[in-house]
Amino acid sequence: MTQTLNQSMISGNLIVASGVVLTINQDMIFNNNSYLIVQSGSKLIVDGAKLTSCNPLAKWNGIKVAGNLLGLTTSASVEMINGATIENARIGIDAVDNLNLFGNNITYGGGKIKLTLSSIKNSDIGISMGPYGWGAITGLGSSDDESEILRSSFIKCGIGIKLNRNIGSLIYGNTFDQNSLDIESGTSTFQAQSNIFAGGITAEALYPNFQGAEISNNNQFLTQVL
Repeated sequence: MTQTLNQSMISGNLIVASGVVLTINQDMIFNNNSYLIVQSGSKLIVDGAKLTSCNPLAKWNGIKVAGNLLGLTTSASVEMINGATIENARIGIDAVDNLNLFGNNITYGGGKIKLTLSSIKNSDIGISMGPYGWGAITGLGSSDDESEILRSSFIKCGIGIKLNRNIGSLIYGNTFDQNSLDIESGTSTFQAQSNIFAGGITAEALYPNFQGAEISNNNQFLTQVL
């Protein structure tokens, strides 16, 4: 089922239910405690719209994308196109989920994120992505995450993109400006190509889990590998 949202002010949580494709093509203002929740098997398209908080001095919670533990459910997806913008969010797009299993907290991802010619501004974290599939859990195997961040911008964020045990994400042709840190990578293998960095990259992993990451053809930047 495909829907287009015509409401411009959200005071609670906006939920994209499983099986729904929701397109937002007009600017929307969210209450400071609001989430935009994308459930498993649904898709959110932000087409040229700006998603922001009702108070420029306080942040809304951002887009929360359901995870997909080991591919057991249909992935949720978020697509931003045609100059779409997220601003003033705690986490612009949060694709990290948690499961408590016998007292152990399991962190997993699996939501598919695609940004093209879009931007995330003035947020604590622009995008947060976690592990997906067996490869991300073992640190071995083929690419699992199909997320792509293409020709977009991250401006005035605490962290532009945060990766945790993420395998396969493509970060290509983006501009990072006035962030405290552009990319924070923990035990992740990703491709970062042809980007303009200003705040640098931190990559932390235990050998050999960083194997396969490719950071190439970017401008000059400071990288710290731990």
